Amino acid sequence: TRAQDAHLTGFALLAPYAHQFFVEYPHLVYTEPAARQSAAFALASAGFVVMLATSGHADAAITASPSETVILRAQPNPEQYGVHGACAPREKAWVDTLRETQRGRLPIDMTELGRVLRGLLDAGGDVRRLRNYARRMGYLDRVDAALADIADEESFTDQQQALHAGFRS
Repeated sequence: TRAQDAHLTGFALLAPYAHQFFVEYPHLVYTEPAARQSAAFALASAGFVVMLATSGHADAAITASPSETVILRAQPNPEQYGVHGACAPREKAWVDTLRETQRGRLPIDMTELGRVLRGLLDAGGDVRRLRNYARRMGYLDRVDAALADIADEESFTDQQQALHAGFRS
């Protein structure tokens, strides 16, 4: 697989911003749709257990060690999301982690994900880039809830409240 056909994203790029010690999480790799099969083969050949993330498809349980597992999602046009090279920008990695957590593919607590967001932004993360990517992926309401000065208890979902609480702690 060519380097531009797939990129690493998710918690593998966010671990430096975590407040808790995490033992193991699956890796997230997003790939061009046409390269998904070759990427899956290359990853499996390298010793990883590959789980394909597909919309509307029931997810299989992770049976291997999470650090040996790759969740592989097809995502066209990585340049549209600011990906140049083998790793996503950290803002994209955060939204991708949120996406896969919400879909039940990653066992990350939303409060901790809010704390990771705080650490990422405190380390110079780009709010504009984060919000732009979140808007494109349909998660802007969650980002804005985390960033809000005050939690709107009546209109925030439980997930939004948890992200906000983590970001503000």
